[in-house]
Amino acid sequence: MNLSFKNRIAFHYMLATALIIAIAFTAIYFVVSNSVFRNLDNDLSFEAHKHTNEINIIGDSIEFKNKEEWKEREHSEVQVNPVFIQLIDIQGRFMDKSPNLKEHNLSYNELKFGGHFDSQMGFRKIRQVQLPLEQNGK
Repeated sequence: MNLSFKNRIAFHYMLATALIIAIAFTAIYFVVSNSVFRNLDNDLSFEAHKHTNEINIIGDSIEFKNKEEWKEREHSEVQVNPVFIQLIDIQGRFMDKSPNLKEHNLSYNELKFGGHFDSQMGFRKIRQVQLPLEQNGK
Protein backbone atom coordinates (compact mmCIF):
# COMPACT_ATOMS: atom_id res chain seq x y z
CA MET A 1 0.00 0.00 0.00
CA ASN A 2 1.64 3.17 -1.24
CA LEU A 3 0.00 6.22 0.32
CA SER A 4 0.87 9.80 -0.30
CA PHE A 5 2.38 11.81 2.52
CA LYS A 6 -0.93 13.63 3.09
CA ASN A 7 -2.89 10.36 3.27
CA ARG A 8 -0.36 8.79 5.67
CA ILE A 9 -0.69 11.77 8.02
CA ALA A 10 -4.50 11.55 7.84
CA PHE A 11 -4.36 7.77 8.44
CA HIS A 12 -2.10 8.13 11.52
CA TYR A 13 -4.21 10.98 12.82
CA MET A 14 -7.35 8.84 12.44
CA LEU A 15 -5.68 5.89 14.21
CA ALA A 16 -4.49 8.09 17.09
CA THR A 17 -7.95 9.63 17.45
CA ALA A 18 -9.62 6.20 17.46
CA LEU A 19 -7.18 4.94 20.11
CA ILE A 20 -7.74 7.98 22.34
CA ILE A 21 -11.54 7.66 22.02
CA ALA A 22 -11.39 3.91 22.80
CA ILE A 23 -9.28 4.55 25.93
CA ALA A 24 -11.56 7.39 27.07
CA PHE A 25 -14.78 5.39 26.63
CA THR A 26 -13.25 2.34 28.32
CA ALA A 27 -12.31 4.48 31.31
CA ILE A 28 -15.78 6.05 31.39
CA TYR A 29 -17.40 2.60 31.23
CA PHE A 30 -15.42 1.27 34.20
CA VAL A 31 -15.98 4.39 36.31
CA VAL A 32 -19.75 4.34 35.69
CA SER A 33 -19.94 0.56 36.20
CA ASN A 34 -18.10 0.74 39.53
CA SER A 35 -20.25 3.67 40.65
CA VAL A 36 -23.51 1.88 39.76
CA PHE A 37 -22.47 -1.33 41.53
CA ARG A 38 -21.25 0.60 44.59
CA ASN A 39 -24.58 2.47 44.86
CA LEU A 40 -26.56 -0.72 44.31
CA ASP A 41 -24.50 -2.57 46.93
CA ASN A 42 -25.02 0.26 49.43
CA ASP A 43 -28.79 0.13 48.81
CA LEU A 44 -28.78 -3.66 49.19
CA SER A 45 -26.84 -3.52 52.44
CA PHE A 46 -29.17 -0.84 53.82
CA GLU A 47 -32.29 -2.86 52.95
CA ALA A 48 -30.80 -6.10 54.28
CA HIS A 49 -29.85 -4.55 57.62
CA LYS A 50 -33.22 -2.79 57.86
CA HIS A 51 -35.11 -6.04 57.33
CA THR A 52 -33.06 -8.03 59.84
CA ASN A 53 -35.11 -6.27 62.53
CA GLU A 54 -38.30 -7.69 61.00
CA ILE A 55 -37.36 -11.34 61.56
CA ASN A 56 -38.17 -13.67 64.46
CA ILE A 57 -35.83 -16.50 65.43
CA ILE A 58 -37.68 -19.05 67.54
CA GLY A 59 -35.59 -22.11 68.30
CA ASP A 60 -34.62 -23.60 64.95
CA SER A 61 -37.30 -21.67 63.08
CA ILE A 62 -36.88 -18.32 61.30
CA GLU A 63 -39.89 -16.29 60.13
CA PHE A 64 -41.04 -12.75 59.38
CA LYS A 65 -42.58 -10.84 62.30
CA ASN A 66 -45.25 -9.17 60.18
CA LYS A 67 -45.91 -11.22 57.05
CA GLU A 68 -48.95 -9.05 56.24
CA GLU A 69 -46.64 -6.06 55.66
CA TRP A 70 -45.09 -7.96 52.72
CA LYS A 71 -48.50 -8.47 51.11
CA GLU A 72 -49.03 -4.72 50.76
CA ARG A 73 -49.21 -3.17 47.31
CA GLU A 74 -45.73 -1.62 47.42
CA HIS A 75 -44.10 -5.06 47.61
CA SER A 76 -46.11 -6.63 44.79
CA GLU A 77 -45.75 -3.92 42.15
CA VAL A 78 -42.93 -3.81 39.63
CA GLN A 79 -40.26 -1.45 40.85
CA VAL A 80 -36.90 -0.26 39.60
CA ASN A 81 -35.13 -1.92 42.52
CA PRO A 82 -37.51 -4.44 44.10
CA VAL A 83 -36.55 -6.02 47.43
CA PHE A 84 -36.67 -9.81 47.66
CA ILE A 85 -35.91 -11.57 50.94
CA GLN A 86 -35.40 -15.26 51.51
CA LEU A 87 -34.55 -16.88 54.83
CA ILE A 88 -32.45 -20.04 54.98
CA ASP A 89 -30.94 -21.92 57.90
CA ILE A 90 -27.26 -22.58 58.49
CA GLN A 91 -27.39 -25.74 56.37
CA GLY A 92 -28.86 -23.80 53.42
CA ARG A 93 -32.40 -25.16 53.80
CA PHE A 94 -35.31 -22.89 52.87
CA MET A 95 -37.23 -21.38 55.84
CA ASP A 96 -39.35 -18.46 54.53
CA LYS A 97 -39.41 -15.83 51.78
CA SER A 98 -41.09 -12.56 50.92
CA PRO A 99 -44.37 -12.96 48.98
CA ASN A 100 -43.08 -10.92 46.04
CA LEU A 101 -40.71 -13.78 45.14
CA LYS A 102 -43.79 -15.85 44.21
CA GLU A 103 -42.62 -19.19 42.75
CA HIS A 104 -38.96 -18.09 42.46
CA ASN A 105 -36.16 -18.72 44.93
CA LEU A 106 -32.96 -16.78 45.41
CA SER A 107 -29.73 -18.66 44.89
CA TYR A 108 -27.58 -19.50 47.91
CA ASN A 109 -23.83 -19.29 47.45
CA GLU A 110 -21.88 -20.41 50.48
CA LEU A 111 -18.65 -18.93 49.08
CA LYS A 112 -20.20 -15.47 48.73
CA PHE A 113 -21.65 -15.36 52.25
CA GLY A 114 -21.50 -11.84 53.65
CA GLY A 115 -20.75 -10.27 50.27
CA HIS A 116 -22.51 -8.96 47.19
CA PHE A 117 -22.71 -11.02 44.02
CA ASP A 118 -24.60 -11.31 40.74
CA SER A 119 -27.16 -14.05 40.30
CA GLN A 120 -30.10 -15.01 38.13
CA MET A 121 -33.78 -15.29 39.01
CA GLY A 122 -35.74 -16.75 36.15
CA PHE A 123 -34.43 -14.92 33.10
CA ARG A 124 -33.48 -11.74 34.99
CA LYS A 125 -30.07 -10.89 36.36
CA ILE A 126 -30.18 -9.67 39.96
CA ARG A 127 -27.68 -8.45 42.55
CA GLN A 128 -27.77 -10.25 45.89
CA VAL A 129 -26.33 -9.97 49.36
CA GLN A 130 -26.29 -12.72 51.99
CA LEU A 131 -26.11 -11.76 55.66
CA PRO A 132 -26.02 -13.86 58.82
CA LEU A 133 -28.79 -13.40 61.39
CA GLU A 134 -27.54 -13.26 64.95
CA GLN A 135 -29.47 -13.66 68.17
CA ASN A 136 -27.78 -13.68 71.58
CA GLY A 137 -24.35 -13.94 69.95
CA LYS A 138 -25.26 -17.02 67.87
